[in-house]
Amino acid sequence: MENIYKYNIYPSDKQRLMIRCKSINNILSVDEQDGNIVAYALRDDENQFKYYDFIVVGTGHPVHFNRNEYKFLGTVKLYDGKFMFHVFCKEL
Repeated sequence: MENIYKYNIYPSDKQRLMIRCKSINNILSVDEQDGNIVAYALRDDENQFKYYDFIVVGTGHPVHFNRNEYKFLGTVKLYDGKFMFHVFCKEL
């Protein structure tokens, strides 16, 4: 059975999460909740854990990774829109 789970993503360059997902396409979206960046993923407990690298880039900051290797998940506004973060993900 699949369920939707929430994962905290920190506004830092790169972080790795273990998620029970079939593929990167099961990572549904990113959004702001209580001043934090969160990712929502369709999780299936029958699948093995997979590792995913998340990269968060602020507007105006350089992109130090190969964009062709990452899926763009969305843009998140924090602190009433004062900070804009763009979230990318790659399945390992």
